[in-house]
Amino acid sequence: MLTAAALALILGLGAAGCGGSDSDSTPPFPKREFVFIANGICHTGNQELKAAQRKAFGNGKPSEAEVASFVNTSFAPNVQKQIDDIRGVGPPDGGEATVSHILDLAQQDLDKVKADPSLLLGKSDPFASFKKVAHPYGMTQCASGS
Repeated sequence: MLTAAALALILGLGAAGCGGSDSDSTPPFPKREFVFIANGICHTGNQELKAAQRKAFGNGKPSEAEVASFVNTSFAPNVQKQIDDIRGVGPPDGGEATVSHILDLAQQDLDKVKADPSLLLGKSDPFASFKKVAHPYGMTQCASGS
């Protein structure tokens, strides 16, 4: 579990990588630091999603309508924030194309779930294409529960 100091560092590093001109932006992180930050973003988002899921469904099996509501109000905004926050960090030096591809896959998978929330109830993993690339890259906390 992340400590408050580590979380503050992650959020601070994420904010430092956002906005501004090229002359005042932070240099790219090494891959291991990028992966650490991305995993921290996903870990925090996953914890929030678990809490929202418990609140929405308890221990019962949700109906398709309940899942659709959950996707629209909690799941999609949370996952979108994770994607956006990781994009805001900026890719590691030399990993621009790979990270862009990983995040594009995450966005495509999320868009599919938004279009058909029942995918979360299916037997196949709606984030499989993302995980196939992201997990070997080291982003194992991202889509870890899907």
